[in-house]
Amino acid sequence: MTIRILLILVLISSNTILLGASDTILWEGSLTKKSKSLQGKVQIVQRGRLQVLILDESFKTQSGPDLKIVFSPQKFADLNGNNAMNQAFFLALLKQTKGAQEYELPSDFDWKSHKSLLIHCEKYAVLWGGTSLE
Repeated sequence: MTIRILLILVLISSNTILLGASDTILWEGSLTKKSKSLQGKVQIVQRGRLQVLILDESFKTQSGPDLKIVFSPQKFADLNGNNAMNQAFFLALLKQTKGAQEYELPSDFDWKSHKSLLIHCEKYAVLWGGTSLE
């Protein structure tokens, strides 16, 4: 009998996220400031049947009201606070402004049909920043 040991995703007290052995990186990039301070690396990984967006431990931004993670069909260079939500897909409210965090993508959502990943304050139409998915 063969025993398989799989590493699982572990959230350590320092907010470090480790990829499990079964995670496959589908895309990765770095966040860029538009209007507010924003830094960190971001990945989309396949974890079994799930696709997960991961902000790594280097993620950091300014706090603000109504900060959302949004996928946009527009090019990152063309986006601003006024047009960031045009035809955009709202994924989730940002859980925290510092440290590693994860967001499960809906199974029927095709992130590859979008051109940008954004951190956006919809309430005041301020685009914190984001990254190109192209």
